Amino acid sequence: MVPKPAINLDLLDPYCYAAGRHFNLLLRQYGAPVVCLNLVKKREKRPHESLLSEQFIAIIDYLNQFLPQRHHIEHIAFDMARNNKMKEANVMDRLSDISYYILHKTGIFHSRGKQCPPPAHYPLGGKMTLHGERLQTGVARVNCVDCLDRTNTAQFALGKCALAFQLNALGVIPKPHLDFDSDAVRMLEVLYEDHGDTLALQYGGSQLVHRVKTYRKISPLSSHSRDIMQTLSRYYSNTFSDADKQNAINLFLGVYRPSQHATPMWDMNTDYYLHNPVPAGKLRCHRNPYTCWFDEDVVLSLPFAADEVLKCQGKTLVEVMKLDITNEKVDGFLELYRPFEMSVFNDLFMFSISHSVRDMMPNFAIDYSPFSVRVRPGKHTEKAGMNKPTNPSVTGIWSTTSTSSGGSDSESDAGSDEDPIYAVGSDDSSSNDISQKAVTFESLFCTMKQTYGVEIHEPSPSDQA
Repeated sequence: MVPKPAINLDLLDPYCYAAGRHFNLLLRQYGAPVVCLNLVKKREKRPHESLLSEQFIAIIDYLNQFLPQRHHIEHIAFDMARNNKMKEANVMDRLSDISYYILHKTGIFHSRGKQCPPPAHYPLGGKMTLHGERLQTGVARVNCVDCLDRTNTAQFALGKCALAFQLNALGVIPKPHLDFDSDAVRMLEVLYEDHGDTLALQYGGSQLVHRVKTYRKISPLSSHSRDIMQTLSRYYSNTFSDADKQNAINLFLGVYRPSQHATPMWDMNTDYYLHNPVPAGKLRCHRNPYTCWFDEDVVLSLPFAADEVLKCQGKTLVEVMKLDITNEKVDGFLELYRPFEMSVFNDLFMFSISHSVRDMMPNFAIDYSPFSVRVRPGKHTEKAGMNKPTNPSVTGIWSTTSTSSGGSDSESDAGSDEDPIYAVGSDDSSSNDISQKAVTFESLFCTMKQTYGVEIHEPSPSDQA
């Protein structure tokens, strides 16, 4: 058995040079504000992930000293693993509140922003252009440690909130709110889980272990055995094949460039010198002052992205050269479709497209809308998940041991030290209210008039004559 390696801070960066380059790139591409959603554990008996959380907060505080106050990098801490172990906690509700808060800061893109302004009780960030377009300014940055499951779930919550605002701006739904038990959100959940499985197979060696249903605490008993197999597969992959995957990534990204006189990658004891040029003796001749970790054109363009502003000003235009039409080096059709090679249509076309009615709508449903809630009255999934039996291991509904994240031991007290986030316009109370009236046939089934357009009446005396 190979123990989990400890997290150590061997090389200190007092001026946050590496982090400054990273956030400078984010500000250049997306603008301000940059909202960092930190899912790293904060309270542990044995400090493990919390070391990185403390260092991350210190880095953001240092970088914010040199930015204008209105464009500061914002930090939001949310310990998903610890909150998921609490009996009365609801991780997805908390993520929904954080998502509404972030969308209030960044906004969404809308090509007809003046025609469809957001309601007053659902304020949105972003900027309005002179042509009536609403632009997104800023981005949400999500991070955790050694766990793609938490990051993928948080990204799903952000995508669900953004989809609700987009559908509301298009006039499809009256309020920017989508229920978890609707067909549209279930399709979005499948999309994000497929995306998370692809990334987890590449980096972790297995599919996702903790999915959205796990954090909603509605996963069935059959999923626990699957989670155990995925955990074992991930442990085996990380123990025996992690070095090969890292070498492949270094080769793909160009970190290692093969040459005749260079040491082969498989003969290197470590890739430390590939990622750190200073110990390897490669020093930079020119470096910006430590108090100016950002580019000047980036700050002058905020809150807009510098790439977009400079492109509009014509400062980043690329010279276009006119070449022969038969030149294969610039033929986009040949580069994309490659007709000189055998093409497999299953790789190029999607033959089976998901359909909300065929794949998601239950058989007993009569409402074809993908935004309708697919639960019986009084049986809302989020509310039903709060009352759990005393021995969940017997019933197989939910177990805290199966949903807890592996790694170091965390505190078991019910206190919370998360950053205070105020939900901006989440309005879950009005959207999630479910009728508590008695269930009758009139409430479950539609009338013949509503379904077929005709209604049966008592025959008149003239008809009976």
